[in-house]
Amino acid sequence: MLIRLEAAAKAERQRQVEDSLKAVEMAAVQTEKPAPVETLEPVTDSDQRYQVVLGSFKVPENAERFIDFLKENGYTPKCLKIQKRI
Repeated sequence: MLIRLEAAAKAERQRQVEDSLKAVEMAAVQTEKPAPVETLEPVTDSDQRYQVVLGSFKVPENAERFIDFLKENGYTPKCLKIQKRI
């Protein structure tokens, strides 16, 4: 009889875990769609240049990999090497 109770308790725990997993799956399926991306038109009549900093790296190899990634995607990145300041 004790073995049957243990088996029943184990089956109940298994059912609870399966129910929890189903709830997580349903929540993942029911996520909201992301907000639409706003498209901006470029300003072409400006004589000014603007710069955007895309990263700050402690390890030079990480910076080089990111530069390679940007080049592969059609950008012309520049790397500014700053000496460590105290």
